[in-house]
Amino acid sequence: MRFVNAALLSVAVAALAACAAQPIAPEKLTAIKTVVTTVGNDVEFQRVGYMAFGNGLKSIDISELKIAGFFVERLRKLLGGRYVVKQVAYDAKTFPQDVIWDRSDASPLSDAKPGGEVIRSHVSPQGLDAYIVVVPYFDGFGTTNQRIEGFGIVRGSSLFSVHFWLHALYQVVVYDGEYYEPIAYMPAVMPGQGFTEIIRGPAREVDESYWSDSPDSLSAEQKERLRKAFEDLIDRSLPETLRQLKLLP
Repeated sequence: MRFVNAALLSVAVAALAACAAQPIAPEKLTAIKTVVTTVGNDVEFQRVGYMAFGNGLKSIDISELKIAGFFVERLRKLLGGRYVVKQVAYDAKTFPQDVIWDRSDASPLSDAKPGGEVIRSHVSPQGLDAYIVVVPYFDGFGTTNQRIEGFGIVRGSSLFSVHFWLHALYQVVVYDGEYYEPIAYMPAVMPGQGFTEIIRGPAREVDESYWSDSPDSLSAEQKERLRKAFEDLIDRSLPETLRQLKLLP
Protein backbone atom coordinates (compact mmCIF):
# COMPACT_ATOMS: atom_id res chain seq x y z
CA MET A 1 0.00 0.00 0.00
CA ARG A 2 1.23 3.43 -0.72
CA PHE A 3 0.61 6.57 1.29
CA VAL A 4 1.53 9.53 -0.86
CA ASN A 5 2.18 13.04 0.38
CA ALA A 6 1.98 15.17 -2.76
CA ALA A 7 1.10 18.55 -4.20
CA LEU A 8 -2.03 18.78 -6.34
CA LEU A 9 -2.24 17.96 -10.05
CA SER A 10 -4.95 18.48 -12.71
CA VAL A 11 -5.14 15.86 -15.47
CA ALA A 12 -7.63 14.70 -18.12
CA VAL A 13 -9.16 11.24 -17.81
CA ALA A 14 -10.18 11.29 -21.50
CA ALA A 15 -6.58 10.83 -22.56
CA LEU A 16 -6.38 7.62 -20.57
CA ALA A 17 -9.33 6.05 -22.32
CA ALA A 18 -8.24 7.21 -25.76
CA CYS A 19 -4.54 6.39 -25.64
CA ALA A 20 -3.90 3.72 -23.04
CA ALA A 21 -6.55 1.09 -23.61
CA GLN A 22 -7.44 -1.69 -26.01
CA PRO A 23 -10.80 -3.51 -25.83
CA ILE A 24 -11.40 -7.05 -26.98
CA ALA A 25 -12.18 -7.37 -30.68
CA PRO A 26 -15.71 -8.79 -31.27
CA GLU A 27 -14.34 -11.93 -32.93
CA LYS A 28 -12.39 -12.77 -29.74
CA LEU A 29 -15.44 -12.75 -27.48
CA THR A 30 -16.77 -16.15 -28.53
CA ALA A 31 -13.44 -17.74 -27.62
CA ILE A 32 -13.57 -16.60 -23.99
CA LYS A 33 -15.42 -19.18 -21.95
CA THR A 34 -13.25 -19.42 -18.87
CA VAL A 35 -11.83 -16.50 -16.92
CA VAL A 36 -9.23 -16.61 -14.16
CA THR A 37 -7.64 -13.87 -12.08
CA THR A 38 -4.47 -13.01 -10.20
CA VAL A 39 -3.40 -9.84 -8.35
CA GLY A 40 -0.92 -8.92 -5.64
CA ASN A 41 -1.42 -7.43 -2.16
CA ASP A 42 1.24 -4.72 -2.01
CA VAL A 43 0.21 -1.33 -0.66
CA GLU A 44 2.38 1.78 -0.79
CA PHE A 45 2.63 4.85 1.42
CA GLN A 46 4.05 7.80 -0.48
CA ARG A 47 4.82 11.36 0.57
CA VAL A 48 5.13 14.15 -2.00
CA GLY A 49 5.52 17.53 -0.38
CA TYR A 50 5.42 21.13 -1.49
CA MET A 51 9.23 21.04 -1.64
CA ALA A 52 11.27 18.12 -2.96
CA PHE A 53 12.74 17.33 0.47
CA GLY A 54 9.23 16.55 1.69
CA ASN A 55 8.87 13.54 -0.61
CA GLY A 56 8.93 9.98 0.70
CA LEU A 57 7.72 6.48 -0.13
CA LYS A 58 7.21 3.31 1.86
CA SER A 59 5.73 0.07 0.56
CA ILE A 60 4.34 -2.61 2.87
CA ASP A 61 2.52 -5.90 2.45
CA ILE A 62 -0.98 -5.92 3.94
CA SER A 63 -2.12 -9.34 2.78
CA GLU A 64 -4.85 -9.45 5.41
CA LEU A 65 -6.81 -6.90 3.38
CA LYS A 66 -7.33 -9.72 0.87
CA ILE A 67 -7.52 -7.38 -2.12
CA ALA A 68 -6.72 -10.22 -4.52
CA GLY A 69 -9.52 -12.36 -3.13
CA PHE A 70 -11.96 -9.49 -3.43
CA PHE A 71 -11.09 -9.05 -7.11
CA VAL A 72 -11.67 -12.76 -7.70
CA GLU A 73 -15.04 -12.61 -5.94
CA ARG A 74 -16.22 -9.56 -7.87
CA LEU A 75 -15.00 -10.83 -11.25
CA ARG A 76 -16.76 -14.12 -10.62
CA LYS A 77 -19.97 -12.28 -9.75
CA LEU A 78 -19.82 -9.84 -12.68
CA LEU A 79 -18.71 -12.30 -15.38
CA GLY A 80 -20.35 -15.49 -14.13
CA GLY A 81 -23.52 -14.85 -16.11
CA ARG A 82 -21.64 -14.86 -19.43
CA TYR A 83 -18.59 -17.07 -18.85
CA VAL A 84 -17.42 -20.03 -16.81
CA VAL A 85 -15.22 -18.38 -14.20
CA LYS A 86 -12.46 -20.32 -12.46
CA GLN A 87 -9.80 -19.17 -10.05
CA VAL A 88 -6.18 -20.02 -10.82
CA ALA A 89 -3.55 -21.30 -8.44
CA TYR A 90 -0.08 -19.76 -8.19
CA ASP A 91 2.62 -19.26 -5.58
CA ALA A 92 2.47 -15.60 -4.60
CA LYS A 93 6.01 -15.77 -3.15
CA THR A 94 7.63 -16.86 -6.41
CA PHE A 95 5.22 -15.26 -8.89
CA PRO A 96 7.27 -12.66 -10.85
CA GLN A 97 4.82 -9.77 -10.68
CA ASP A 98 7.51 -7.31 -11.73
CA VAL A 99 7.71 -9.19 -15.03
CA ILE A 100 4.01 -9.42 -15.73
CA TRP A 101 3.49 -5.82 -14.63
CA ASP A 102 5.67 -3.57 -16.79
CA ARG A 103 5.98 -0.14 -15.16
CA SER A 104 6.86 1.48 -18.48
CA ASP A 105 4.30 3.29 -20.60
CA ALA A 106 4.45 0.56 -23.26
CA SER A 107 1.26 -1.21 -24.30
CA PRO A 108 0.67 -4.66 -22.76
CA LEU A 109 0.04 -5.81 -26.35
CA SER A 110 3.68 -5.20 -27.29
CA ASP A 111 5.44 -8.21 -28.80
CA ALA A 112 8.17 -7.77 -26.19
CA LYS A 113 5.82 -8.42 -23.28
CA PRO A 114 6.77 -11.61 -21.36
CA GLY A 115 3.54 -11.79 -19.35
CA GLY A 116 2.18 -14.74 -21.30
CA GLU A 117 5.20 -16.88 -20.49
CA VAL A 118 4.81 -16.00 -16.81
CA ILE A 119 1.24 -17.32 -16.90
CA ARG A 120 2.29 -20.43 -18.82
CA SER A 121 5.03 -21.32 -16.33
CA HIS A 122 3.56 -20.18 -12.98
CA VAL A 123 -0.23 -20.50 -13.18
CA SER A 124 -2.49 -23.55 -13.10
CA PRO A 125 -4.71 -24.91 -14.47
CA GLN A 126 -3.50 -24.63 -18.05
CA GLY A 127 -5.56 -25.03 -21.20
CA LEU A 128 -8.23 -22.46 -20.39
CA ASP A 129 -9.76 -20.18 -23.01
CA ALA A 130 -8.57 -16.93 -21.45
CA TYR A 131 -6.83 -15.49 -18.42
CA ILE A 132 -7.80 -12.19 -16.84
CA VAL A 133 -4.88 -10.69 -14.98
CA VAL A 134 -5.35 -7.72 -12.63
CA VAL A 135 -2.14 -5.81 -11.97
CA PRO A 136 -1.35 -2.45 -10.35
CA TYR A 137 -1.42 0.62 -12.57
CA PHE A 138 0.18 4.06 -12.22
CA ASP A 139 -0.57 7.73 -12.75
CA GLY A 140 0.93 11.12 -12.07
CA PHE A 141 -0.27 13.12 -9.10
CA GLY A 142 -1.47 16.68 -9.54
CA THR A 143 0.98 19.06 -11.13
CA THR A 144 3.95 17.32 -9.52
CA ASN A 145 6.44 15.09 -11.29
CA GLN A 146 5.68 12.29 -8.82
CA ARG A 147 4.06 9.01 -9.81
CA ILE A 148 1.64 6.95 -7.74
CA GLU A 149 1.04 3.24 -8.21
CA GLY A 150 -1.44 0.60 -7.19
CA PHE A 151 -3.26 0.81 -3.87
CA GLY A 152 -2.51 3.41 -1.25
CA ILE A 153 -3.03 6.86 0.17
CA VAL A 154 -1.62 10.15 -1.04
CA ARG A 155 -0.88 12.91 1.43
CA GLY A 156 -0.88 15.95 -0.80
CA SER A 157 0.54 19.18 0.56
CA SER A 158 0.57 22.62 -0.99
CA LEU A 159 1.86 25.85 0.49
CA PHE A 160 -1.33 26.45 2.49
CA SER A 161 -3.13 23.13 2.90
CA VAL A 162 -2.87 19.35 3.22
CA HIS A 163 -5.28 16.86 1.62
CA PHE A 164 -5.51 13.07 1.48
CA TRP A 165 -6.58 10.81 -1.38
CA LEU A 166 -7.21 7.09 -1.37
CA HIS A 167 -6.41 5.39 -4.68
CA ALA A 168 -6.91 1.92 -6.15
CA LEU A 169 -5.12 2.05 -9.50
CA TYR A 170 -5.18 -1.21 -11.42
CA GLN A 171 -5.24 -2.53 -14.95
CA VAL A 172 -7.11 -5.52 -16.39
CA VAL A 173 -5.24 -7.50 -19.05
CA VAL A 174 -6.80 -10.39 -20.99
CA TYR A 175 -4.50 -13.17 -22.24
CA ASP A 176 -5.44 -15.75 -24.86
CA GLY A 177 -5.38 -19.19 -23.26
CA GLU A 178 -3.99 -21.03 -26.27
CA TYR A 179 -1.02 -18.90 -27.27
CA TYR A 180 -0.65 -16.94 -23.98
CA GLU A 181 -0.64 -13.63 -25.79
CA PRO A 182 -2.28 -10.44 -24.45
CA ILE A 183 -5.35 -9.63 -26.53
CA ALA A 184 -6.89 -6.71 -24.62
CA TYR A 185 -6.21 -4.37 -21.71
CA MET A 186 -7.84 -1.48 -19.88
CA PRO A 187 -6.71 0.72 -16.98
CA ALA A 188 -9.48 0.95 -14.38
CA VAL A 189 -12.22 3.41 -15.32
CA MET A 190 -13.93 5.49 -12.64
CA PRO A 191 -17.42 6.54 -13.77
CA GLY A 192 -18.22 10.21 -13.43
CA GLN A 193 -14.67 11.53 -13.40
CA GLY A 194 -14.08 14.88 -15.08
CA PHE A 195 -11.15 16.42 -16.87
CA THR A 196 -9.51 18.04 -13.84
CA GLU A 197 -9.14 15.12 -11.46
CA ILE A 198 -6.14 15.00 -9.12
CA ILE A 199 -5.82 11.26 -9.82
CA ARG A 200 -7.09 9.52 -12.95
CA GLY A 201 -8.79 6.27 -12.10
CA PRO A 202 -10.38 4.88 -8.92
CA ALA A 203 -9.67 7.43 -6.17
CA ARG A 204 -11.42 9.70 -3.70
CA GLU A 205 -10.52 12.30 -1.14
CA VAL A 206 -10.53 11.10 2.48
CA ASP A 207 -9.79 12.59 5.88
CA GLU A 208 -6.57 12.35 7.87
CA SER A 209 -7.74 9.30 9.85
CA TYR A 210 -6.80 7.11 6.87
CA TRP A 211 -3.19 8.26 6.95
CA SER A 212 -0.30 7.03 9.07
CA ASP A 213 3.25 8.34 9.32
CA SER A 214 4.21 4.83 10.47
CA PRO A 215 2.40 2.42 8.11
CA ASP A 216 4.05 -0.60 9.73
CA SER A 217 2.06 0.26 12.86
CA LEU A 218 -1.43 0.54 11.36
CA SER A 219 -4.12 -0.31 13.87
CA ALA A 220 -6.73 -3.00 13.19
CA GLU A 221 -9.33 -0.23 12.89
CA GLN A 222 -7.27 1.60 10.25
CA LYS A 223 -6.73 -1.58 8.25
CA GLU A 224 -10.44 -2.35 8.32
CA ARG A 225 -11.26 1.19 7.20
CA LEU A 226 -8.79 0.86 4.33
CA ARG A 227 -10.16 -2.52 3.31
CA LYS A 228 -13.71 -1.21 3.04
CA ALA A 229 -12.60 1.91 1.17
CA PHE A 230 -10.55 -0.06 -1.37
CA GLU A 231 -13.42 -2.48 -1.92
CA ASP A 232 -15.74 0.46 -2.53
CA LEU A 233 -13.40 1.87 -5.21
CA ILE A 234 -13.16 -1.54 -6.87
CA ASP A 235 -16.94 -1.97 -6.81
CA ARG A 236 -17.44 1.46 -8.38
CA SER A 237 -14.85 0.99 -11.13
CA LEU A 238 -14.69 -2.68 -12.11
CA PRO A 239 -18.07 -2.98 -13.90
CA GLU A 240 -17.34 -0.02 -16.19
CA THR A 241 -13.80 -1.26 -16.82
CA LEU A 242 -15.16 -4.64 -17.95
CA ARG A 243 -17.71 -2.89 -20.16
CA GLN A 244 -14.94 -0.86 -21.78
CA LEU A 245 -13.13 -4.15 -22.44
CA LYS A 246 -16.32 -5.49 -24.09
CA LEU A 247 -16.47 -8.30 -21.54
CA LEU A 248 -19.83 -6.94 -20.36
CA PRO A 249 -22.59 -5.38 -22.46
